[in-house]
Amino acid sequence: MQNSATVRVEISGLLLAQMKYDMINSNGRCFGLLRGHVKHRVSTQTTDENEDAASAEEAVVVTAFTPLHHTSIPLDASLQSIKAVKNIIGMYSFRKHSRIDLISLREEALFESMLMSQVDPQFNPQLALLALFTSTTDEAHTINFDFVMYRKVAFNNAVSPSVDGAIARSDGTIFARTPICIANMIESTQSNHPVFISSLSQPATFADNPLSKVLSRLDPQRHAREYESVLEDSMAVLATKIELLSGSERELAELRRLVAEKERV
Repeated sequence: MQNSATVRVEISGLLLAQMKYDMINSNGRCFGLLRGHVKHRVSTQTTDENEDAASAEEAVVVTAFTPLHHTSIPLDASLQSIKAVKNIIGMYSFRKHSRIDLISLREEALFESMLMSQVDPQFNPQLALLALFTSTTDEAHTINFDFVMYRKVAFNNAVSPSVDGAIARSDGTIFARTPICIANMIESTQSNHPVFISSLSQPATFADNPLSKVLSRLDPQRHAREYESVLEDSMAVLATKIELLSGSERELAELRRLVAEKERV
């Protein structure tokens, strides 16, 4: 029996786009809380040598976020108000206005600084999504979105600050890089739309965002009704044109008949 265990983070592309929009319209740094749940999967495989291989996977699914950087309420009060919110699994911290040629020299130091800065001393995140918005020049209009996911791990000889880009916090906890799986932003089948819509943040935290109005149009039933309405309107216009064409053909046939009678006379 061979056993293996993996851990990865799953997040939808729509949710990342929502967070990216919030970051682009911020003053340079945004942070907040990540919400979601954890799934445990176990799969087995029987080989030709009759040896069973068991694979266990822990998937941390990020389904929503709560921004804290643009609130007028003090952070302590904000945290107290959202303690009742369930499924808080971590934090996120984004930073922009950084040159990409400089990031290559101090990327780890920037990530470490972003991870060290806690929202509140009492808040102990299990997961941290860090991102850097970089550009090629100071006046560049193209912005690169580079992000990495860190997950708190137990300290042991296998995981240390010098291995796999792990970062040790001042409180003794260690965060190690975790693989991240990004779901497609657009799926070809309507059956998959509700999965991605359900992963969006609460409308109350994103009500004034123009992107929320676009995302609200991704409801498959609404799409079907809109297509039906467009089809009905098109068929009505086509029926009117066909009636006009039929009338023109009848008039043309009548004119041909009159001309033929005059020629015979």
